[in-house]
Amino acid sequence: MEKEGMNIEEIYYFHIKHIGGNSQKNGRHRKGLQDDVVATLTEQVLRQGLRVVIGSPDKDFKQLISEDVQIVMAMPEFGRWSLNTLKHYIAQYNCDPSSYLSFRCIVGDEVDGVPGIQHVVPGFGRKTALKLVKKHGSLENLLSAAAVRTVGKQYVQDALSKHGDYLQKNYQVLSLRRDVDVHLKEECGKGIDIIQINGNFGNIDQVVINRNNARGMNLKATVARGFTQGNGTLWSVDFNRVLLFPNRIKHVQYSLSTSKSFPNHVLRNVSGNRVLVEPNVAMPADVYVTIDQGLN
Repeated sequence: MEKEGMNIEEIYYFHIKHIGGNSQKNGRHRKGLQDDVVATLTEQVLRQGLRVVIGSPDKDFKQLISEDVQIVMAMPEFGRWSLNTLKHYIAQYNCDPSSYLSFRCIVGDEVDGVPGIQHVVPGFGRKTALKLVKKHGSLENLLSAAAVRTVGKQYVQDALSKHGDYLQKNYQVLSLRRDVDVHLKEECGKGIDIIQINGNFGNIDQVVINRNNARGMNLKATVARGFTQGNGTLWSVDFNRVLLFPNRIKHVQYSLSTSKSFPNHVLRNVSGNRVLVEPNVAMPADVYVTIDQGLN
């Protein structure tokens, strides 16, 4: 629990050795399994309400940066380490990590062997790509908008309409997977609930419990974030493990990211401390959810 002058958080240390080389998929470079393992474990740790620091020189991990994920990179030429936070990232790239990933999907990445759209549409430059991504937020949003209305000059509109699949393949190559078959040990985070309730509460006013975790004790909170990934027509995020009060979700925010055409979707249910999101068609997607048990 965080109090003035005290910040106790559980720390897990993972040393991931080289576990697989890069592969080729449809003639394009695919991220190594090692990167995807780190991304998957990062999501699992975040779901426990913890923060993550990744130590690696690989710039591709920067797409994971958030308020709770930081990257530490060695700078031997200067004899020091560089800490990359969300604030530093936005100052450097003038956009958030998700937007910059979409930008790389458009302009390509020579290091990763991913060709940009300028190879098929020479007039489509970096300034145009950055402007479009900053306006629409992500490649998915940009392609969805271009499918129903004009988003730029005619050559831009034609390029997005004609080469949308090309850009989506770039996204599949450059984005880190978070569904690798690797899991934290079962004993991680198990123990006595660090906060417990005694009795039933009809009204809850001005109660906020967050980031309270200590080794050997279970996280309990009134605010939480979750993530799920899959291919289907219904996505479920279960918060029962972390939420303090049973069957109580008062506020929900969620976002849905997919490599397919953007679907209609709706928040279907929040009962039983489980959030259900339903699209109108079956498709692969990542769903991020933030909830609050807060005020009535």
